[in-house]
Amino acid sequence: MDSVKKLSKRNLFFKPTFKLSFLHPRYIGTWIGVFILFLIGLLPCSSRRKLSYVLANLVILFVKKPIHIARVNINTCFPELSNEQVENLVHKTTVNFLTEIFSQTQLLLCNNEKLTAKVTLEGSTLIKQSVDNGKPVIFVLPHVWGIDFAGLRLNSEIPMVSMAKPHKNPIYNWIAAKIRTGNGGKIYKREAGLRSIIVELKNKKSFLYLPDEDLGIKHSVFAPFFSTPKATLPVLARLAKATDATVIPINLTYCKLTNKFNVNLQTPLHFEPLITKEEEATALNKTVEDLIKLSPEQYMWFLRIFKTRPNGIKGFYSKNKNTQPID
Repeated sequence: MDSVKKLSKRNLFFKPTFKLSFLHPRYIGTWIGVFILFLIGLLPCSSRRKLSYVLANLVILFVKKPIHIARVNINTCFPELSNEQVENLVHKTTVNFLTEIFSQTQLLLCNNEKLTAKVTLEGSTLIKQSVDNGKPVIFVLPHVWGIDFAGLRLNSEIPMVSMAKPHKNPIYNWIAAKIRTGNGGKIYKREAGLRSIIVELKNKKSFLYLPDEDLGIKHSVFAPFFSTPKATLPVLARLAKATDATVIPINLTYCKLTNKFNVNLQTPLHFEPLITKEEEATALNKTVEDLIKLSPEQYMWFLRIFKTRPNGIKGFYSKNKNTQPID
């Protein structure tokens, strides 16, 4: 517990604290955007979904960079798809992106009862079994639309922590922290490192782990991801071993018929046969692949998941320069 207190003093986790500086005129555009999104969030689910379909075409037409990244990622991961199928998947993931953004108001206003009605949970017996055995849980979830819904729903079952990258805009940081900690969860900043997570796991908190973002080469190894080398952090097996945690993958989906998210807990992972970091990273990437394939339209294809390339290999997202590993 002393370690957790020290971390708190160093301000290594997000706190939903409003500051007067947020009212500076330079943030007027941000507040207008937040107000519009809040009003849209008050609309019925079916209306928000229809609006997402309408606006998706405009996003694809005018927001060039993330759409280009999505096309590169999808073509790389699914080379068998036709151009029409690629564009169809780009459109679906854009619709799901807008649907999730328009749903943030619900997360700000909902209580546990409303959250349970909005997010179904399958496989909760796996959580009970782990708790009954005195073990924390590491939930493995790729970057899919609806992460906050999944995290808050799980936190209603078991005390949770997670880790996130801060927004450049402090107002978005404040809103995100308010949403993610609204049910008693704790979100660490990346600079807190895995030691803070180990402390929490040893104190019987569970951890929502997002394993697929490219964080550079410093602590990563290259392992196949949809048959393409990807910089991957080989930490999950060691983290589970150090804390005696159960590792449970999550399939998160959104049903447009019921307008509900579904958190489906998968069979726990076991890493005992793995020896090298490369083997561990390969096994982890295969798990992420399998989860993405279940609902590829839910995945955040806008992320630069292949940002770091092996030396001498041309970068994926720029025609003019190579993307070298980060020192």
